[in-house]
Amino acid sequence: MQGKFTSELWANRVDALHFGLRWKGENYLGERTAVYAKAGYNSGSKRWFSGLGLGRVWNEEGRAFSKISYREGTQTRYL
Repeated sequence: MQGKFTSELWANRVDALHFGLRWKGENYLGERTAVYAKAGYNSGSKRWFSGLGLGRVWNEEGRAFSKISYREGTQTRYL
């Protein structure tokens, strides 16, 4: 299984400390399309976080892209 693992670490007032791991698949659907999976733990809400996604870069500079994703856990909301 080709891909790259990266770590995630951040803090905010809802999640407190978030730490996790992300896997991004390479060259499954072409050079500019990637699949990814992520999982982590939020210490503030004491909940696990997980997600799956598919992303596509449309131009060579990487400025135009689209993403479809599913996430389970806390989410950013603006009121």
